Amino acid sequence: MGRPEALRRIKRLSDAAWRAADRLFPVRVPRAWFDQINPDDPDDPLALQALPDPRELLTGMDDLGDPVGEQALQPLPWLVQKHPDRVLLLLTRRCHLYCRYCFRRTAPHHAGPEDPDDEALDAAIAYCVRTRPREVILSGGDPLAVTDTRLFRVIDALRPAVPVLRVHTRAPITAPGAGHRGPRRRAARPGAGVGVCSLQPPPRAEPRGSRRLGAPRRRRGARAQPGGALAGGQRRRRHPRGLV
Repeated sequence: MGRPEALRRIKRLSDAAWRAADRLFPVRVPRAWFDQINPDDPDDPLALQALPDPRELLTGMDDLGDPVGEQALQPLPWLVQKHPDRVLLLLTRRCHLYCRYCFRRTAPHHAGPEDPDDEALDAAIAYCVRTRPREVILSGGDPLAVTDTRLFRVIDALRPAVPVLRVHTRAPITAPGAGHRGPRRRAARPGAGVGVCSLQPPPRAEPRGSRRLGAPRRRRGARAQPGGALAGGQRRRRHPRGLV
């Protein structure tokens, strides 16, 4: 979905504000998401989440460049460790949809490459294998925005050393039907210990195909939880919603 179409359909959008906001943080809205927006509702939640707002251009004295304090908790680039037994591995900074409220939009790696190079990724994997946390969360960006080959490389390298792997993604609702077959196969293998966590949308925002990720897993013995884990071959474990 491009800027000209959005400006034609949603009259309250300003071309100047769009261009200015896009320079600060890219505007990316998938077709499946944009088609769910009500152009006549100024408070449409899907529009507020995805479309630029002139207020983004304002700055305040109490603004923080790192609002969640992750920069001080990075043992290596692309890794965040807030807890001794849990590590966050940022596989990419790309997403299918860029939420305007993203708390990583000002992170230093947004000024650099979109993905870790092979050396940085190998170093991140080696750190997790060496320190052996109970859980590694694959995040980003959206980890399902990377190729299946890269995603499986990380999963297969970590699985022998890490009891629980989770893939935090919004792809089932931001890019339904795109690239979910591979992660589904990995999570459905007995003993894989791989969970896929995704927030469930309200009924209006659930695009066609958005259930494809969960249903085949349930047929193969995996369990689905809104805001929780889909895990094959392991006991269901509840996790705080704030981690999703």
